[in-house]
Amino acid sequence: MKISRLAPLFLLIALFSSCTSYRNKAEELTLPIIQGIQGDNYDKIKCLLTPKENVNELFAKNKSKLGWIYYNKYTESYRYQTLIANSRVDFDRIQDYSKQYGLDWSQVQLGEVTKQDVSDSMSDYSLLEAKLSFPKGLYVLKFDAAHIAGNWYLLHNIMIYPQVHP
Repeated sequence: MKISRLAPLFLLIALFSSCTSYRNKAEELTLPIIQGIQGDNYDKIKCLLTPKENVNELFAKNKSKLGWIYYNKYTESYRYQTLIANSRVDFDRIQDYSKQYGLDWSQVQLGEVTKQDVSDSMSDYSLLEAKLSFPKGLYVLKFDAAHIAGNWYLLHNIMIYPQVHP
């Protein structure tokens, strides 16, 4: 088979295997995060991070969240690897917590997702909370998202904790 005939196939594979997608709302990050946790697939979480070419903008807008000291001190590559490392630690922490407390992610039901914007001279991100229902009880999935270069990306701090009843 000629390469010219395979080119469209390779283009389709590249398009569908790419982890970058456009998210119009921060809330649209919730489902891919849950799917990543359900499938024990960190790569789904990693795909939600700001691309390396936009990481300087992310750090510049969120000095109080990511550490303003690091903005001028380290390279773009270092900052990108920091995002990856932080999200991996968050992912592993949720996996450990889920095992310890017997949370069955295949049985989770997603409830209301709320967003709170945080914006000042040192921060520009949104705090998202998703109510989750497990057979063992109600929990909250919490994470931060940032709007960078016209798209929403996972910023930091993926957490899960039991829902407090008022």
